[in-house]
Amino acid sequence: MEKKKAGWCLNKFLDVEEARKQVLLALPMILTNAFYYAVRLISVMFAGYLGQLELAGATLATSWATVTGFAFMG
Repeated sequence: MEKKKAGWCLNKFLDVEEARKQVLLALPMILTNAFYYAVRLISVMFAGYLGQLELAGATLATSWATVTGFAFMG
């Protein structure tokens, strides 16, 4: 009797090779979105060191720029 492969159930329902190719194809987009979010997050965190009023202003400005689409122009 031969040994069962690890993950045989996963291979039954999912084409692992195709999934790996798709993840590798999407990886640059995933990293770009993560870094874009990180830059905005870090800038608001730095504003928090200045004070509560500055933090509130930076958060409102970031939210307003995102909602109005102004962030896409930058």
